[in-house]
Amino acid sequence: MDSLEEYQPHITQELIDRGHARRMGHLENYFAVLRRQNMYSNFTVYGELNKPTSKRQLRLALRLLLLKYPILSHTIVPKKYPEHEAYYLSQEYLSKPFPQHDFIKVISHLELDDVILNNQSEYKEVTGKVSEQFKKDNFKVTSSLIELITPIIVPICDPERPNWRLICLPSRDTSAGEAWTNFVYVSNHCGSDGISGTNFFQDLTALLSTIEEKGFDFEEEIVDNNVIIDYNEDHNEISKFPIPITDRIDYRPSLASLPKFFLKNIISEYCEFRTSNELTVTSRYTSSPNANASFNHLLHFSANDTQQIRSEIKRKVHAGCTITPFIQACFFVALYRHDKVFTKSFLEYGFDVALPSSTRKFLPEDEELRDTYKYGSNVGGSHYTYLISSFDVPEGDANKFWRLVEYYHDCFLKSYDNGDHLIGLGTLQLDFIVQNKNVDDMIASSYLDHQRGGAIISNTGFFKQDTTKPYYARDLIFSQSAGALRFAFGLNVCSTNVGGMNMDMSVVQGTLRNRGEWESFCDVFYHAIGEFASLGCDTAVAGLV
Repeated sequence: MDSLEEYQPHITQELIDRGHARRMGHLENYFAVLRRQNMYSNFTVYGELNKPTSKRQLRLALRLLLLKYPILSHTIVPKKYPEHEAYYLSQEYLSKPFPQHDFIKVISHLELDDVILNNQSEYKEVTGKVSEQFKKDNFKVTSSLIELITPIIVPICDPERPNWRLICLPSRDTSAGEAWTNFVYVSNHCGSDGISGTNFFQDLTALLSTIEEKGFDFEEEIVDNNVIIDYNEDHNEISKFPIPITDRIDYRPSLASLPKFFLKNIISEYCEFRTSNELTVTSRYTSSPNANASFNHLLHFSANDTQQIRSEIKRKVHAGCTITPFIQACFFVALYRHDKVFTKSFLEYGFDVALPSSTRKFLPEDEELRDTYKYGSNVGGSHYTYLISSFDVPEGDANKFWRLVEYYHDCFLKSYDNGDHLIGLGTLQLDFIVQNKNVDDMIASSYLDHQRGGAIISNTGFFKQDTTKPYYARDLIFSQSAGALRFAFGLNVCSTNVGGMNMDMSVVQGTLRNRGEWESFCDVFYHAIGEFASLGCDTAVAGLV
């Protein structure tokens, strides 16, 4: 059993007593495993504000945000720092269980330059390319920009920097000096998820609005420097870490549900769509500069078109049906119509899809408590296999399509009732696993050096903007890397009432023959959305970016 002494002087009893240090929960440790085993790079949320914010405003807004939500200012304290990276990949570590997870703590001193990626020397080259691409694309986020950012690695155990960063994109108007309208929130998924990333821009714009409305004098003392957090000075103002969400919500499945779960996994290995190209084999990010590389395509629908899609769903299915099963059905139909993915072999009868979801909804009905989990890696999700033959929906057969949408919606709801939305991550949290197995080794063996299959579809939801406020988000785009998670396709969705709905689609290189074939599929997918939502093909094609 690990002792506290192993983590000293970085972790002290005083920090623990103040609520500013604790051990990671099981779910937090899962995402730490993905990064320390080099199996995941990042997810991002691109935020466009309605007007520029200055460096001084940004620093103050971040300070207020991090004081209230200290998970945003945490770092992971590993074993054997600073030789931890080699240790976690060694047989010395991987050969035995570690039932107690490592600690997280509030960073002692955090400045604005510790957050802004542009100002960090090790990222100068990539952020320079990102800025040039943004300007080249007429100051718009495109798939080319996303592909530049996807490989960026944010270390998880940096004692001076958090597990997320901001890229400040250049402004068209340079007369305002050091001020920005466009940002990229980049996270390694530790202590953060897609909802956290979108919440970041919701809170940032709200705080910037408050600063503008009340002025800089609404705090008694504002020091005009780069410091966001100075722990020695600020510890009384910093909120406590919430306890891990896995201590409030039990992810662990019943033993009776495990045979079905393991049988499904065995069948999926042999009877589902799998890639066959050597390029698509999952790997660590240290093995190749092109490891887990993808083609991306950014799809956009205006606010009016998004509302039309939602209205059509409610009219054709029912008022409670959401947009995610509609997107899933369009995606499946497009895969079948494109006719470039499936081999139609005897054993290829299924296609699996994972639908991540937020587990915050299962917290107690306490608004103050739920607010403390606004940030964090608080996710679950269903993972089902569907018959490829069911994706065959001829043009004009709208009834069959809408029956699919309703079926997918019902499957998602049932996953909450039967526990399927937690079983994938919950199995790794079972006592007999945690006590007797090295979880890093289990996950790495399951994920690495395998061909890919299926898709992960992540919808962070609809985020309403108050356009009467001084600041609001004009547009939000959610994206994430494929990593070694064994999915061939990714689809990430985020919507606002101002910018409409954005979908970042990705395919691991080698799944299709080339980028042209991928873009052809995206066109088929867009036409499917236009067909079934009654948008018209012209609207769909116009959304390709």
